[in-house]
Amino acid sequence: MNSSPNLNISGMGKTSGGVYQKVQLDGLATVNGDVTCQSFDCNGKGKINGDLQADTISIDGLCSIDGNTRAHSIRVDGKASLYGNINCEQFMVNGIIDIDGDCQAETFKADGCFKINGLLNSGTIDVNLRGKCTAEEIGGERINVVKGKNNNSIMNSFFTAELRVDVIEGDKIYLENTKADIVRGNEVAIGPGCVIDEVEYKVSLYIDDEAKVESHKQV
Repeated sequence: MNSSPNLNISGMGKTSGGVYQKVQLDGLATVNGDVTCQSFDCNGKGKINGDLQADTISIDGLCSIDGNTRAHSIRVDGKASLYGNINCEQFMVNGIIDIDGDCQAETFKADGCFKINGLLNSGTIDVNLRGKCTAEEIGGERINVVKGKNNNSIMNSFFTAELRVDVIEGDKIYLENTKADIVRGNEVAIGPGCVIDEVEYKVSLYIDDEAKVESHKQV
C-alpha cells in the first residue's frame, strides 16, 4: 500500500474505488466502488458507494458509506451515515452517526448522538448523552451511560438526552437517562432518569430513587 497513490478531491468530483495511500475528501466527492487505504479523511461532503477499509478514518464533514466499514480507529466529529456493518478497534463519536447494521468495536466512546439499527458490541462502552441515542441491542464487558451536561439552556429545551434500547447486557453496567426493555448483568446500577421494564443481575443491583424499574430478579 506504500506505493499506492493518494486520492484528494477538494472541489466537486467523482472517481472510482481502489487502493490508495491517503484519501482526503474536502469538497463534494463521490467514490464509486470499494476503497482500501491507510488513512481516510472527509472534511466536505463525501459518499462511498462500496466498502471502506482503512487504518484510520476521520469524518469532520458529512459522509455516507453504502457498504461495510473496517478500520483500526474511527472518529466522527461531523455526521456519518453508515449503511453496512462496522468493525474497528476504537470508535469515537463527537458528532452524529447513523448505523444501519451492527457495530463491533473494542472501545466505543460517544459524546454525541448515535442511532444503531442493529447490535452495538464492545468491550468498553462510554456514552456521554448529549441528545437522543438509540440502539436495538447493546452488549459489552463494561457499559457506562451518563447524562451529559449542556450549558446552553436553549439546547436543553429542544434536545432530550436519553438512550433508548431494547436489550442491554454486560458484566458491569451503570445507566442514566436510559429506557430499556431488559438489562442483564453481573453488577448493575440503575441511575436517575432510567425507565427499565426488567433487570436481571447476578452479583449486585442498585436502583436510584429517581429511576423506575418494573421488575428485577437475581439469577
